[in-house]
Amino acid sequence: MSRSSGMSRWFHCAVMAIAALACLAAPSAVAKDTPAYAKGLSQQMFDERPFDLHIPDDYDPEKTWGLIVQIDGMEMDTEPFVSEGYIVCRPKKKYTRNAATSTWAGSAVEDVRSLAIHLAKKLNVPENRIHLIGFDQGIHGILTMVAFGKKSPFISVTYMMSSFHTGSIAKRAKTKMGMLWQGNAEKAAESVKLPTEMLDGKVRSIEERDEPRLLETKYYRYWLKVMEGEFTPGHDQSFWWQTDERELPESGTRADLPPLDLMAQGRALAERRRQPLMLYVYSDDDADNPAAKTLQNVTFMSHHVRKPAELVVAVKVEQKELAAVVGEEITVAETPAVVLFDHTGKEAARFEGKVPLKKLSKTLSKLAAKAEKANR
Repeated sequence: MSRSSGMSRWFHCAVMAIAALACLAAPSAVAKDTPAYAKGLSQQMFDERPFDLHIPDDYDPEKTWGLIVQIDGMEMDTEPFVSEGYIVCRPKKKYTRNAATSTWAGSAVEDVRSLAIHLAKKLNVPENRIHLIGFDQGIHGILTMVAFGKKSPFISVTYMMSSFHTGSIAKRAKTKMGMLWQGNAEKAAESVKLPTEMLDGKVRSIEERDEPRLLETKYYRYWLKVMEGEFTPGHDQSFWWQTDERELPESGTRADLPPLDLMAQGRALAERRRQPLMLYVYSDDDADNPAAKTLQNVTFMSHHVRKPAELVVAVKVEQKELAAVVGEEITVAETPAVVLFDHTGKEAARFEGKVPLKKLSKTLSKLAAKAEKANR
């Protein structure tokens, strides 16, 4: 063999080796653009635990997504959540030796937690967007252990047709976890202590809602976003705020309508019902204001505030629109602000800047009690 032919063969082998290395490197680039699981609905297995998985059809691994893990009970409609950027996972029970039965006993707690962590890593779900939903009274024990254990990855838990009865609560829940339970407080009070009483101060936030189709409500979507830390000044849905319900002109927008005096509308309603009135003045410029975020995402969502506020007419107005719709009668120097009026229309209290939760709760309770006594 000549020297030139040997060099040629060596060069050819080198080129082929480089090409082979390039092929080995290619899959990582492809994997980055390919989800770990198929888009749409599918049945999967993780450490011998079967689960259903619903991934949005427009899933993009470069974007972040939310994750909702549903335990047991009826199968909820996943489509509304998926359409809003959530991946939904439904772990299933493991069958026991008796093929006719299945159970959540044994390793279920660790299985569900591990599955949630696994999916979050695989599908680009940040830590602040992992939620848990549980159905049925029969699983409240396992739901509590999964949600509130030390290794829990969840930032919220929703008890549907179920309730917290007992169980240990990890310290992380006080700053990182919110709880929402669907139930009837009056019925529950007949036999057990309410979760709002048992968990008060042990979780970041807790509240009870009695809507029969809670998961389908606009409020529930709002609640999930608040648990994730989302905040937009004025976009609060904790109360039945007075709104502009006028019909829009043909091919027009809300901006085409003259400003509506929501305060006058609220006052008329409060006078007719002989109820107190709460005015919330916010500013669109407060997106980065910690006090404004705390008021909406913590204070307004506290059951200590929401409970007495159920008997109060609620009005919210952007600060720049306050003078236009109210005039000089009510002025606010600093936002956020909450101004309270009693059932006779007289201003009873005012909080500007920081709004203390305990003081707001105490004042609302007094005004509600006073109005109830006057209406007997």
